[in-house]
Amino acid sequence: TRSHQLQIRSAANPQPQVLIRGPGFSGDYIVAVVNSELVTAAEVEQRIERIRAASTPRGGQLPPVTDPLRQQALDSLIEERVLLTYARDSGMRVDDAEIDRAVQTIAAQNKMTMAQLRDRVAADGMDFARFRSNLRDQILLERVREREVGQRTRVTDAEIDKYLADRNAIGA
Repeated sequence: TRSHQLQIRSAANPQPQVLIRGPGFSGDYIVAVVNSELVTAAEVEQRIERIRAASTPRGGQLPPVTDPLRQQALDSLIEERVLLTYARDSGMRVDDAEIDRAVQTIAAQNKMTMAQLRDRVAADGMDFARFRSNLRDQILLERVREREVGQRTRVTDAEIDKYLADRNAIGA
């Protein structure tokens, strides 16, 4: 399983710790603490809405919010926090110039100027500093995933030779 593939440990915290709070609180509150990273109820709700929107065809009826869906959202946020802790502990960094390039790419892909992108981010209820921080986290997560996949992908010369021989046999 993935937990065995990504062992996150440090001297101060030998096991990732996850504390889950019950639903008896109102407003935005901490739902889980993963190492030193917090997961809030508002983040869980946002993730639920993203999952619902991604699983629904355009114009279709959104699926209901169920306990399994809520758990899926929480689990994905917890996994994200574990991976971010791992990335930071292993020294991975994303500098401001890289964030600037990513922001410019996002603006270009959406056919927006930087001012329009800032306005859009504000209209979505997020300040631009938080947008950049989220983008930094997403880049870190992608690097961790790429590194983990790259370390597990090994193709031997014998496998390449067999593939080429099979391919030539089919084409001949």
